Amino acid sequence: MYGLKQAALLVAYQQLVTNLAKHGYTPCKYSVGLWTHVTRKTKFCLCVDDFGIKYFFKDGADRLITSLRTSGYTVTTDWLGQVKIIVDYI
Repeated sequence: MYGLKQAALLVAYQQLVTNLAKHGYTPCKYSVGLWTHVTRKTKFCLCVDDFGIKYFFKDGADRLITSLRTSGYTVTTDWLGQVKIIVDYI
């Protein structure tokens, strides 16, 4: 990986996989960016450094947020869904 521009991103992704696995979250095998919990219905999508969470009970979302925070990540929330992902195509 030495010399690859993506090396830092790959390392950060592997750290995220390791950290969230401790809390029961795993990336989906066939959907890049989609993650699930092994025993709960909670799913989330990771887009660069943003998470979109689909939860059935607020406890599921709170559990993911707590898992991220206890793993050392800084987390901010937008419960009203006003922050949107904007992609500009040239």
